[in-house]
Amino acid sequence: MKMHACLDEKTGSRKMGKCEQSLYGHMHSINDATFTSRGHIIASCDARGVTKLWDFRKLIPIVSIDVGPSPGNEVNFDPT
Repeated sequence: MKMHACLDEKTGSRKMGKCEQSLYGHMHSINDATFTSRGHIIASCDARGVTKLWDFRKLIPIVSIDVGPSPGNEVNFDPT
């Protein structure tokens, strides 16, 4: 499954519009994804309960946690 993630290379912030990178790794549909406040780490969750953390600078998964078979519906980072 492919996830499109967009980051402005000059400012390091998320951006709308044309995506610059695609991340591959989930085997099932992605239900949610979010960036950290700095924009370099992405968390994503899928329909089979797999949650992944991604290093957006290197375009690779950092960790994959399978808590299935229930779907992951939302991921968030604690802002504190």
